[in-house]
Amino acid sequence: MLDTATIDTARLPSLKPRTKTFIDWQERWSRTARPNQIPQKDFSEHGFMAGRGFGKTRIGAEYLGAKACSVRNTYCAVIAPTYADIKHTCFEGESGLLKVIPKSLIANYNSTDP
Repeated sequence: MLDTATIDTARLPSLKPRTKTFIDWQERWSRTARPNQIPQKDFSEHGFMAGRGFGKTRIGAEYLGAKACSVRNTYCAVIAPTYADIKHTCFEGESGLLKVIPKSLIANYNSTDP
């Protein structure tokens, strides 16, 4: 999501703490991800058909989290077979949104069940 090659490191000390946190998070993901885990830049929708352990949940959480943090008023959908999958895997799981997004970038999270 973030092209870390275009960051002016001389400006880093003057950036807001939230911006620094976002840049650090994106830079870490760009170092960690395998090349085939980075979505193409010229598409608005992405799909990954892969086996167990490929990192599909992590890819989705990284992409969706970065999009929501960097583009105001972003509306997104998290789709899974069951509500429990959405809550316990996509949001609260080890590769879910709440583990991937730095805590200081999450304004609030309502974890109550419907």
